[in-house]
Amino acid sequence: MNWILSTVLCIILIEFVLRVPLPAILADISSVGRKALHTLGAKSVSDHWKEKVMLAYASKLFLSTMKLAVYFTAFALLAILIIFAFDYFGASVGDFIVSWTGISFSFVIATIYIMIRKYFV
Repeated sequence: MNWILSTVLCIILIEFVLRVPLPAILADISSVGRKALHTLGAKSVSDHWKEKVMLAYASKLFLSTMKLAVYFTAFALLAILIIFAFDYFGASVGDFIVSWTGISFSFVIATIYIMIRKYFV
């Protein structure tokens, strides 16, 4: 039973990750970081404007990082809630998932599911 529930857990978590706009958030963080480094290295920009621009870049980086933290926290909470729900109804998925067998099985199932999903979607 743990094998089936672990498969369900993997599929739910993969679908969650695929629906979250992680690439857009990571691209935004990277873009703002590149702009900040470019501004710091620019000799034509005065220190006064560098201070103002860096403050704006810092706030954008902070907001993007907080979005990323919220999505990671939601992912972890979803996983924990599903595992607790499975454990509440009698399965010991929590113990299975953290074992080497469970980790290996989850990795294989996740890989297979992503490959199948790419083929059909």
